[in-house]
Amino acid sequence: MKLRSVALVGVVCIATLGLIGVGAHAAFTTSTTSGQTITAGTWATQPTKSITRRTITTTDPTAPTASITYPVDGTSYGTAWTGTITGTASSAASTTITAAAMVAIEDTTTNKWWNGSSFNDATQSFVAAIGNTTWLLSLGAGSLTSGDSYSVVAQVTDSAGDVGTSSTVSFTYNTGPTAAPTVSVTYPVDGITYGADWTGTITGTASSGASTTITAAAMVAIEDTTTNQWWNGTAFAASSQSFVAANGNTTWYLAFGAGNLTAGNSYSVVAEVTDSAENVGTSSTVSFTCGTAAMIDPTVGVTYPVDGTSYGADWTGTILGTASSGASTTITATAMVAIEDTTTNQWWNGSSFNDATQSFVAAIGNTTWYLAFGAGNLTAGNNYSVVAEVTDSASNVGTSSTVSFTYGTAQAPGASNG
Repeated sequence: MKLRSVALVGVVCIATLGLIGVGAHAAFTTSTTSGQTITAGTWATQPTKSITRRTITTTDPTAPTASITYPVDGTSYGTAWTGTITGTASSAASTTITAAAMVAIEDTTTNKWWNGSSFNDATQSFVAAIGNTTWLLSLGAGSLTSGDSYSVVAQVTDSAGDVGTSSTVSFTYNTGPTAAPTVSVTYPVDGITYGADWTGTITGTASSGASTTITAAAMVAIEDTTTNQWWNGTAFAASSQSFVAANGNTTWYLAFGAGNLTAGNSYSVVAEVTDSAENVGTSSTVSFTCGTAAMIDPTVGVTYPVDGTSYGADWTGTILGTASSGASTTITATAMVAIEDTTTNQWWNGSSFNDATQSFVAAIGNTTWYLAFGAGNLTAGNNYSVVAEVTDSASNVGTSSTVSFTYGTAQAPGASNG
């Protein structure tokens, strides 16, 4: 008789009756498909078989995601509260969000949960929002208590029964008086005249008071005080103060190219920001002038070496000078110094006298400046000249008188250098 199946303690084999091995005997039992039991002899050695086990697993689809878009975490609201909690949700591939989002709101000051009509539940309570992938829940300011803090969490369920929970968002509601935000204009600088050095960007910063945040872009008003016209976003054509939106709030900027300015005209800039409690902060007014080529150039002088002097061992090793700007301008960059070895007609390039044409190197400082220039750079017996330049905030350049000196050999004690 042929066997249909053989069970050997976890081993499955197909065999025929009468199969005899060699060695120690072991009894075995087989069964036929008809249910008859047959005991058929012994095997000399119990055969061994190896089994490969394959496990097939299934993974539940990824849980859906939920997020709260309003209110914003960590923000304090007052009269600016919109009255609607909003959020979004998305499901994993091959699933869909099948029900309305559920939202739980806690008054964390009283430790009570919103039950749909009041904050009276002692334990977390979810209420249904409107919508699922994009959802909203009305919560008017009349349901909130000024001075209290709140938390919001949302949940959504997908078609596989998986639940996704949002991060918790916390906010404060306060309609009482709070400190107004502060705002300042960092560029242009008050009282300065600008020319070709105008950067083309008005900049500033702002900060909010305790428990509030800056909630909107800074607003900037620019007046041409020569014509008494305000900037309307494209031209100086508004007869009354007009604010335009900058980019950013706590750090903000407004592109404002030189093409918008008229040479010789004066301007003022003021900025405003609004916080989450609807407090408005206003900056100090900054005034500046757009310069012209006819403005007075800055002045600059070389104070050491002294013109017409011969130096030797008494050379100090430092070229010195001063500079000053005209009215309503400032010196905006370091002084530039050109040194010529007039014996060889070569100019100093910062490391040696090798330039055939005038070459300026940067000194340290502007209104008071210096340039380290050791005796090792000078040749005994040669003559030298020094000239300096400075640039003001209207891009006017001032040039010093030329100072000439001689570098001699070491002087005998009591001998004159002059």
